[in-house]
Amino acid sequence: MGSGTLKLDAALQNVQRIYIDAAPLIYLVEKHSEYITKMLRVVSFIETTPLQVFTSVITFTEILVQPLRLGNTDLAQEYHDILVMNNEYKIVSITAEIAISAAAIRAVFVTDTRCVACCYCNQDGLRRNSNERQ
Repeated sequence: MGSGTLKLDAALQNVQRIYIDAAPLIYLVEKHSEYITKMLRVVSFIETTPLQVFTSVITFTEILVQPLRLGNTDLAQEYHDILVMNNEYKIVSITAEIAISAAAIRAVFVTDTRCVACCYCNQDGLRRNSNERQ
């Protein structure tokens, strides 16, 4: 195992909730040579660990733009199937509460606050979704 794999495994330890953004989904589906191995490890972790996995409607929109622009309906369908048809993922709507939380987090930290705010604001709904799958 390379040091990158060990770092990824360590980072995933004790994870109970994970947000998947557009870039990692694109790397996975389009088999990006630099990131595919890491993304396959993340997918394996998701499939074998009881955790809550989610993304946002914004991410869903972002990943569909290029395939639709290119007329690649098969690729757009593959993204759709991963996020909509797969019971592992929950697509979270961005609410005013999430926007306010994201702004407050971003005022203090420089990060993709949408991810953090979605996680924070949707804890109860995600717990219900997770319990339904068990």
